[in-house]
Amino acid sequence: MSQYKNKIVEILISNRGGVPIRILFILVTFLLIGGSLFLMLENQKNKNKIAHRKAIELSDYGLQQMMMKISEQLNDDPSQIQGINKTEFNEGWYTVAVSVTQESDILTFSIESEGHVGTQSGLQKRKVTLKQSVVDGDTTWMPLPKE
Repeated sequence: MSQYKNKIVEILISNRGGVPIRILFILVTFLLIGGSLFLMLENQKNKNKIAHRKAIELSDYGLQQMMMKISEQLNDDPSQIQGINKTEFNEGWYTVAVSVTQESDILTFSIESEGHVGTQSGLQKRKVTLKQSVVDGDTTWMPLPKE
């Protein structure tokens, strides 16, 4: 075994046949470095994908929370409905902005929810239009069909 090691060392040190072995050594080194970089980048890409999905889920959760808040406060003064400030939830955070416009008996909510996990973010936008209905003195807000 040591005979083969000595032979390889002799080839590397001597001028005969050392160049092809050195080139082979360099190529193997580049392949190992390239493979390592590829695996690291793929791993990071997968982590970012997961974080982006979680950010979209957080955004959707914030949107649902805002819809519940609107339904709870609708019969009070709809123009006073505010968005949701930065709220931490499930390894990230979300914010919800809402703008309310009212024209006679039609009320329109434009809701924008944004979720963040790590460096990734997800954005959800939704527009809800309600029409005021008064029956026997009771006021209800009915959703208008989407156009």
